[in-house]
Amino acid sequence: MAKTFLLIETVVGRTKEVTTALKQLQGVKSVDGVTGPYDIIAIIEPETLNDIGDLVTGKIHSIAGISRTVVCVASPFEKKGHSTLISPHQLRVNQAGRAREATED
Repeated sequence: MAKTFLLIETVVGRTKEVTTALKQLQGVKSVDGVTGPYDIIAIIEPETLNDIGDLVTGKIHSIAGISRTVVCVASPFEKKGHSTLISPHQLRVNQAGRAREATED
């Protein structure tokens, strides 16, 4: 499993509502309200990169009151027989909701 942190900004006054909705989603391991530039930090532990994209774009982005999300992958992924870390800037989610490692653009 790939431990992934979701940094979430909410619309003013909607943090509690968004927190409640996130806690009901399958695949979301924890949800905490925080101070600072983000309002919520959620932890998910998907099996694959594609699962991250499916959950974030398919379910989390549709929650009313979320204005912005940042995905930070923290755990190693298996890649061609060896373990490698994927940094947040290396992860891209395409329009179909599929996550992939970014290549040189």
